[in-house]
Amino acid sequence: MERRLFLQLLGVTAAAACAGCLASCSKSGNNLSPSGNPNPSAVSIDLNSQLLQVGDYVVSNGIIIARLASGNTPADFTALSAFCTHQGTIISYVASENLFYCPAHGSEFSTNGAVLRGPATSPLKQYTVQINNNILTVS
Repeated sequence: MERRLFLQLLGVTAAAACAGCLASCSKSGNNLSPSGNPNPSAVSIDLNSQLLQVGDYVVSNGIIIARLASGNTPADFTALSAFCTHQGTIISYVASENLFYCPAHGSEFSTNGAVLRGPATSPLKQYTVQINNNILTVS
């Protein structure tokens, strides 16, 4: 392959990679609104079929719900805004470290939403978890 063609292909590949990175940092790109207030009454989880293992988590209606312990009481779960307060990227739960992680820039949050590591400076909103007949609801 000629050097010039190789450099052109490299440039196109790099541009595509950068576009992907920028899209992941964007507050858009999904049907959830990080700036909007999700309706937590619309979030309900059947604990007979979801969140069965400690460390399991789901994202629903802009809220991330994680199982922290093996019981079926509200204290065994946490529910937080699913969007990093830095730039709105959807976060994930890292059970091995018992924290929430933003894949875009590395912000970390505790299970109650407090910032453990930036660049985020604001905590995640925490929601109230209720359980009735093995149905978890968030308010």
